[in-house]
Amino acid sequence: VRTDGRCVSLVYLKKLSLGTHIIVVGCDDGTIRLLRDEKTYSFERLTVGDENVITWTLADINGLTFCSGDSRGIITIWDACLGVAMQTLRRHEADILCLALYQERILFAAGVDAKIAVFIKMQDNWVYSRAHRCHSLDVRGLC
Repeated sequence: VRTDGRCVSLVYLKKLSLGTHIIVVGCDDGTIRLLRDEKTYSFERLTVGDENVITWTLADINGLTFCSGDSRGIITIWDACLGVAMQTLRRHEADILCLALYQERILFAAGVDAKIAVFIKMQDNWVYSRAHRCHSLDVRGLC
C-alpha cells in the first residue's frame, strides 16, 4: 500500500456485495484506505481526522460495514460500499487499541484508558451499554 504514513491496522471484508472483496487499511496519517484484494492500488481514501490521528484498530461487522478505533478515543462505524461514516461513538478518554465483535451486534472496545466499553446494536444504531475497568494497564487485545 502506498501511503504518506505507516499502515498500522488491517481487516479483510469478505462478504461485500457483487462478489467484491476489500482490504481495509488503517494508517497513521489520519486516513483509512480501501483496497481491492486483486489490485494493490487505493481506490478509496477515507479521512478519519487530521494528519495526526492514528487508526489503531479495525473490525469487520458484517462484510458491508466495519468499525475503526483511533488515537482520539473515537469509534467510527463505516459503510464500506459508500465509504462514509455512519455513526461515531465517544466513550474513551484515550487511544482505542482493540475492537472485538460478538454476533455482529455487540461491540467491545478497549485501549490506553484501561476501560472496556460495550456497545449494542439496536435496529440501525449502536448504543452504549456499559463499561468496566478490569485493571490499571492498557488493554491491547480482545477476542
